[in-house]
Amino acid sequence: MIVGNTKLASWLVLPFLVGLSRIKCLLLTERAFKESGIEFFDTYDKLIPCYDIEPVEKIPDAYLDQFLFFEADKCGLFPIWIKPAIGYFEYSRFSSLIS
Repeated sequence: MIVGNTKLASWLVLPFLVGLSRIKCLLLTERAFKESGIEFFDTYDKLIPCYDIEPVEKIPDAYLDQFLFFEADKCGLFPIWIKPAIGYFEYSRFSSLIS
């Protein structure tokens, strides 16, 4: 992606942002949110939050996450080393490229 050409960059990013605002509007107005719980796992060194979310609620969230990453990747918004749900070990392989 050419960084210096703002016209090209806005042409690539604008449809993605319009889609994001439409999805955000639909999530805020039409989705019925369900209650979720939180418990803390005590390791005597720190507290780790454990969220209780129904599996039915996880499916649309996972789909939305993958769809948004797919659309962003199509537009070229992220560098090559960024992947969805990137882990620490995968990140450390590309740390030389980042810095």
